Amino acid sequence: MVIDTQRHTSVALRDELTELHKNKTILETELGFFRKIMVPGATRQGLHVERFDVRTKEGPGFVLEATLIQVAERPRVVSGSVVVKIEGTRNGEPAILSSNDLASSSEKLEFRFRYFQHLEQSVELPADFQPLRVKVAVVANKKTPVETEYAWPV
Repeated sequence: MVIDTQRHTSVALRDELTELHKNKTILETELGFFRKIMVPGATRQGLHVERFDVRTKEGPGFVLEATLIQVAERPRVVSGSVVVKIEGTRNGEPAILSSNDLASSSEKLEFRFRYFQHLEQSVELPADFQPLRVKVAVVANKKTPVETEYAWPV
């Protein structure tokens, strides 16, 4: 009886510690995100694609998700648009498709923010298209685009 109680207590304690470690990791990740924005000396100044992800959605298609951040001593409101190009092959030939052409609605990836903004766009790829990589270009205030490239699947 005493051994069973000790075993049960030990398992419960281990589970609680595991959950606390998971929560700590999540909080440290979030703190790192905000530290980049609020402590500009730690990260290169300017506009960045902090996160980019492609997830499947119910039915055909994908959802493109991007989180943009601005790192600056005195951040000002920045606005512009994001152009996502998906490179791959179509019927065995190289092809490049723009997310604006593939969007399931007229939604565009436009932004306006001071510190950060999360963007989403639903796209449907043609059945004969095999994606290989994704190029993300962030164009702000008619300045030189900030470009990032990811392998598919992101």
